[in-house]
Amino acid sequence: MTEPYYQDDQITIYFADCRDILPLLSGKSVDLVVTDPPYGISFMGKDWDTFNEITAPQGVYQHKKGFRKLPRQNTASMTEFFVPIWKECFRVLKDGAFAFVMCSSRADVMAKQINALQDAGFNIGFTPIFWAYASGFPKAQNIGKA
Repeated sequence: MTEPYYQDDQITIYFADCRDILPLLSGKSVDLVVTDPPYGISFMGKDWDTFNEITAPQGVYQHKKGFRKLPRQNTASMTEFFVPIWKECFRVLKDGAFAFVMCSSRADVMAKQINALQDAGFNIGFTPIFWAYASGFPKAQNIGKA
């Protein structure tokens, strides 16, 4: 088993790829899952936020004219990537435990993530907690003056 990132008599924290560590954990042994999974939107051109042949099933993203298609163009492959991970999370969580899953505020990404969580067995019938950092985007301007 992978060595814990931090451990004391009450808590164990793993810092690892969930696809490697979750299968090693006993069922119903985890109190909390906290994760910020990739959104698949190639945030600021970063490779860690893309689905490619290394990180996901082939075909999740396809190149066309130099641009990557957004996840909404290939929902089946994004679901194929996430549902098995969420099923493993659901398996290791104790009854009544909580999963805190961060997600992009983009409606297309959030909807896919919610559907994947529901397909894995999670109860998603609650109001989400939102945190929005709204800077760095273009501001409105008068086109007539531009």
